[in-house]
Amino acid sequence: MVNNIVQLLRWKNLLIAGGTVLLTKYAIFEPAIKTLFSLSSSTLNFFETFLLAISVMMIAAGGYVINDINDVKVDEINKPDKVIIGKHISAKFAEFLYIVLNVLGILLAAYVGEIAGNYRLILLHAIIAGILWIYSKYVKNTFLLGNVLVALASSAVVLTYFIFESLGYIKAYGDILKINFKSIVGGPLNTLWLYSIALALFGFVLSIIREIVKDLQDYKGDFSVGAGTIPIVLGEKATKTIVILIAILLALSLIYILHFKLNTPPFNEFSFILYTWLLVILPIADIIYGVIKAKKSEDYQRPSNTCKFIMVSGILTTLIYAFNA
Repeated sequence: MVNNIVQLLRWKNLLIAGGTVLLTKYAIFEPAIKTLFSLSSSTLNFFETFLLAISVMMIAAGGYVINDINDVKVDEINKPDKVIIGKHISAKFAEFLYIVLNVLGILLAAYVGEIAGNYRLILLHAIIAGILWIYSKYVKNTFLLGNVLVALASSAVVLTYFIFESLGYIKAYGDILKINFKSIVGGPLNTLWLYSIALALFGFVLSIIREIVKDLQDYKGDFSVGAGTIPIVLGEKATKTIVILIAILLALSLIYILHFKLNTPPFNEFSFILYTWLLVILPIADIIYGVIKAKKSEDYQRPSNTCKFIMVSGILTTLIYAFNA
């Protein structure tokens, strides 16, 4: 049963989410604060950041559970060998697990939020949990809206640490920031927010691509339950064209930003540019090629996996940032 629970919770995806929180602290915030604002390090210590990462993982895990609860019929058609709820785990236990994960995730967020200066930061976790519930219950099989909601939830992971840490930092050093930079969100916080928002936007667009590719992959099961996803409404050919256009725009945007906007260290370092080209930009071409060549459902698995690879390699650009900061 334990193996089935671990599989249900998508442990690899959870590690990516938790690792993202830790990387934003140690590979972005800490190096940047020490470089740009030498008075101190971040206000959340390792234990508190670890708890924040666990809280994010719990909310994400809850999202996976509720999605599988509401998707049993479709999954029995699209991926019958991977159905867990109803075969290995009862729906009642899955619902209990969903509640426990969300409650614990929100409680941990409240604790870290209180340390950061505002326990109301639990609203972030509560909103994401609500979005994931609405997505799985009502809008997953609707035209575009479901794709947008899950992409928003995914991209929010990148911003979580910055939101918590920024409030803690403002609480501790707000007066000094005002004196030095004429604003409590000026100086280093402004630089960090721009970088984190850029990462979040990157994650959002890539998530949109992956969600549409998954809709192409799940066409048969979605059609059987009367879903209104993009491939069902517009057809496979038009949907593939949309994915290709979004991917091309993403690649061109990354090239433009990399070479014309990020013209300051460490972003203009050769190692950062080379890494971004080899492990972020060029793999987008593989997505485009895979979508163009896809003829049947299983053919979309490779571009879907490539999207996940690019997400991870994009997050790991933070290590290049830290090394060169």
